[in-house]
Amino acid sequence: MVADDIYGPYTKWAVMDGTDEDFSHVTQTGFFYTVKGSKQETVLFCGDRWSDFAGNGIGYNQWVPLTVNGNNVKFNSYSEWNLNAQTGEWSVGAGNNWCLNPSFEADRVSQTTLAGCKTSGTGNSNKKGGHTGNWCAYQYNANAYKATLTQDTKLPNGNYTMKAWVKSTGGQKTAMLYARTANGDKILNVNKKMNDWTQVTTNDIQVTNGTVQLGIYSNANAGNWLMVDDITLIGNGENIQPVVPEQPKIADGKYIKSLTVNDGDNAVDWSIQSGLGSGKEVFGDRQCKFTAVPEQLRDAEWIRTACDLKKYAGEDAVTTTVTNTTETTTSTAAMSETTTSATTITAVETKTASTTEITTTTAAVNVPLYGDANCDGKVTVSDAVAILQYIGNKDKFKLSPEGLNNADVFNREDGITANDALSIQKLDAGIIDTLPES
Repeated sequence: MVADDIYGPYTKWAVMDGTDEDFSHVTQTGFFYTVKGSKQETVLFCGDRWSDFAGNGIGYNQWVPLTVNGNNVKFNSYSEWNLNAQTGEWSVGAGNNWCLNPSFEADRVSQTTLAGCKTSGTGNSNKKGGHTGNWCAYQYNANAYKATLTQDTKLPNGNYTMKAWVKSTGGQKTAMLYARTANGDKILNVNKKMNDWTQVTTNDIQVTNGTVQLGIYSNANAGNWLMVDDITLIGNGENIQPVVPEQPKIADGKYIKSLTVNDGDNAVDWSIQSGLGSGKEVFGDRQCKFTAVPEQLRDAEWIRTACDLKKYAGEDAVTTTVTNTTETTTSTAAMSETTTSATTITAVETKTASTTEITTTTAAVNVPLYGDANCDGKVTVSDAVAILQYIGNKDKFKLSPEGLNNADVFNREDGITANDALSIQKLDAGIIDTLPES
């Protein structure tokens, strides 16, 4: 669930992207911590492992970075990563294991379809007695069988090494581990007797299209078995940057096109809109509306921004082009961290009998955040408290001019009254969905 305020309102429950394949790095949720750096904020997930009850390793907490894009949150299940505490930036470590659920502990109970893997044929399962932890992958059948277990992984291009620990009866027609890329297969044959856990290795796995398939395959006689545990797939080089999912493309307007939002955390809340005017919602991530628009901007095509753009620390938050049949203009926009105004790029069309002229305008339209009496950038019950304190003692509990304007949310222009505080409380409780209230 996602909310701007701890009191809500919250979005619906959802499974965090990136958690299914190894069940949140074989953890349960402990807590979250936000690193507020000079360039970005990074939210860290801390999950705990119940080693005594579930056998998941030695029980240390597991820390992973989350990628937040609007209401979409992605869990980055990396075994090694780097964090710059000063800037808030992070990257994948050189020793990261790109195989998910590599020790087959995520399922915690006996299964025939293992977390993070696909299976085909007969004889696939997990089995107690792994090289480490409780479990390992297991291929066995009392009759002759063929079994395949695979995992498809996205990762940066480069050169990799795969290792695994193996036990085997030997005697299979074929028993192998493999890494399959666009350049072919790297194969480890394990159809020989190995009574003790034995580590096998294959080097020089060349990844050129960002994907690799790891596989375990047996074409075996009745009673043959193969046990595999602690698979690693590690890059042979310097730190590798994470695979960053592409931002959803913002649909072009009639004049405004190629809108690129560099503020990745809030890109989902940007859009190109038509018909700028009063009553239109100003931001994609807030419920506040234009009460007035300059005459020259009315009915223009415009960009609805994200209010949280003010947290963006980069140079230009967005680039776009405004075009007609003869001319293209490129525009950039950014927002000061201390303002609540909307930076609006518009394309205004003026028609005469024989020509069409397009004028591009970048305008800062000051928009009150109605209800934000204490000017902290959000509307909560604390604003209602600030209003009531102000009414009780204006000299002691002062509101700024901006706060006074924001606080007048019930019957605008009638001054600050207890009804303004009541309207904010009604918004917080979900009784009304917008301010001001008339």
